[in-house]
Order: sequence, then structure tokens, then C-alpha cells
Amino acid sequence: MPQATTPDHDAGTPGAPPTEPPPARRPWDTLLYVWVLVGILAGVVVGAAWPGTGESLRPLGDTFVDAIRMVITPIIFVTVVTGIAGVDSLRGAGRIGWKSLVYF
Repeated sequence: MPQATTPDHDAGTPGAPPTEPPPARRPWDTLLYVWVLVGILAGVVVGAAWPGTGESLRPLGDTFVDAIRMVITPIIFVTVVTGIAGVDSLRGAGRIGWKSLVYF
């Protein structure tokens, strides 16, 4: 006796490609920009509600900003070097060099 099989895709219209289900959405608590916005909001609330506490947390904020400044230059350097290494012609490398100088 033959067994019934279930199709792996939506049959839809004959001759049409099978439709794929939409990609699953990531939970909001795993998104980086959500936590950045939460941190900004928390900083505003602490600074407005408890100015003394906000002032005492200044070294933490200054350290964070200094760490970001320290990391930005190597990231940009590696990005430009990688871009130049991936270019086939000298003209393309020169174009990337000029763009990076203009951006800086």
C-alpha cells in the first residue's frame, strides 16, 4: 500500500517557484541598538533625577569615551588596508586612498 507523503513546500501556483516562509524575527532583547538606547535613557534619567550620582559616574563615562576613541583609529586603518588589498587595480586603490583622506 503506497504511503502518502507531505510536500516540503507550498504547492501554490503550478509552475511558480515554491515560497519560503518569512525569516524569523530576533527577540528585541538581543539587539544591540535597543540596549544602546536603554543605556542613553538610563543616563538621562539618572542625570535628571540624581545629578550628584550622575556627576560621580563621570569617570565611568569618560573612560568609555576614551576607550571608543582608542579603538576607532585601528578599526578605520584595518578597514582601509583591507579595502586596498582587495582592489585589483592601482587606480581603485588610489580612489580608496583619496576617499579616506577626505573622510578624515
